[in-house]
Amino acid sequence: MQPLYVFDAGVGAVSGNDVDPFEVLREHVAAWLRGPVDGEPTAADLGTAAGPRPLYGGRTVEWTIEGSGDATAVRVTVTQPLTGGVGRFVTRVTASCIEGRAGLRVVMGREVPGGWIAPVEDPLLRRPGLLRAVAADGRLCLHVLGQRVTGRYEGIREAAQTAVLTESLASRTRLPMLLVHPREDAAWTAARQAAGELIGLAQVVTLNYGTARELHRLMPAVAVPDGGARLVWPEPAAGHPMYSRAEVAEAGTRARWMRTLAELAVVARGSDRGWDAARRAAQRAAARQAAERLAAARRAGDVVRQLAAYEERVTRLEEDVAFWEAEAQSLTTRLAEAGDADNARQEAAYWRDLYVKELKRDDAGAGEPADPWAAVPALTASDPAAAYRALEAASDGRIAFTPGAERTWRTSGYPYAEEMREQLVTLAKAAVDLYTQPPENMPLLTDWFKTQHGLTVALSDLTIKKDKKLRYFAFDGDDRRDGLPHVKVRDATSHGEVGRIHFALDPGKRRLIVDHVGVKKY
Repeated sequence: MQPLYVFDAGVGAVSGNDVDPFEVLREHVAAWLRGPVDGEPTAADLGTAAGPRPLYGGRTVEWTIEGSGDATAVRVTVTQPLTGGVGRFVTRVTASCIEGRAGLRVVMGREVPGGWIAPVEDPLLRRPGLLRAVAADGRLCLHVLGQRVTGRYEGIREAAQTAVLTESLASRTRLPMLLVHPREDAAWTAARQAAGELIGLAQVVTLNYGTARELHRLMPAVAVPDGGARLVWPEPAAGHPMYSRAEVAEAGTRARWMRTLAELAVVARGSDRGWDAARRAAQRAAARQAAERLAAARRAGDVVRQLAAYEERVTRLEEDVAFWEAEAQSLTTRLAEAGDADNARQEAAYWRDLYVKELKRDDAGAGEPADPWAAVPALTASDPAAAYRALEAASDGRIAFTPGAERTWRTSGYPYAEEMREQLVTLAKAAVDLYTQPPENMPLLTDWFKTQHGLTVALSDLTIKKDKKLRYFAFDGDDRRDGLPHVKVRDATSHGEVGRIHFALDPGKRRLIVDHVGVKKY
């Protein structure tokens, strides 16, 4: 079999659950084999080896048992024809328990008849439903490289959490990490599906505007494109590929992530340690039993029994030789394939570097993601209009600034101009999301601003609510725009440092209208 995907994890019981993880794994394997059809096999059936038998969907299954004492394993092999009838797609599952530690290994690959020389379409790799069921079982916990894997993405929503993320990213003994900055429903769907498909291959982490900006400040080398994603390898010197907002929403991108990480897992996951340990235990037990029978026959002077014992030992040794010859051949084949893959990677790197150099010849900014927000100029007291017009253009009109916004910034004396600029950029991005790709189930608006964009927004203020002059403003033919909603840029400090951005919601024209940028109004 040519392996295309390997999942390998330790399996334990969640604290407080008195279950045997190995037995629970066998139950899940049996349920996966049955699929929507009731009946066989059951978990008990997997305790005894069985030859090929048909399954629903045109598949065939067989399983074998190895082990003795405190080391046991069951290996299930499911095959089905490849599209076009050339070769077979194989899924091999090993559930093991070695000295009380359970493990689950899933290998997917293809078998093509010897001598076949013709293009064979690569099968579409999808995470087996077995892994989804095991990950969702609240009694079990899965660990890969010491990290718990759940098949769900981890959301980083607060700046303080970003420091923890950077510590994780700095580790060289972790899984690859896919950082996603979702800005629309399609991107959230992509993050959720990627987390499930890539379980055990990569950890998926979602960022909002605030945490993405903080990550860029702390670790510029792994900054995530606006609305896009970045695949961060455990090796700092490796190139960490970036994906645009449009690419993240494409199903083909998720397929590329799966294939890339699956190929690397085939090399990294090595041999089936659980199965090998169980096989060695069985071999040792058989050797001990044979030695005991031979010793008993010698003591009794029974030549016939001695010959039978010798024949049994020879048979066992022949089986061992055949096994290790097959393992050696498999390793030789994998080594040759690894050499071919290395040559392919070198050639791909050559053409990629040549392509990037060609782009840079025409465009000094090539290789960097296009980011219209980066062109927003500094917010100066003498000319805030330049920054405001740039924000209006970058947001496609989803945010607008009144003359009052220019006047209040010029006269405010707010000392943290760059911080205010960053908050305005984030508010403009939030306006794009709010009016271009509104979420299906909208939470409280203040919660949405906080969790998705890291903005602290209040929709009311008792003092301003009672003062019409502070509350309302005129703009674009409407004399009663409600400027009560505001962003709290800074708080709990001296008045000259309490930053505020007041804006009105304009659902008719699908925009936010900013009328005050500066210090607190009162």
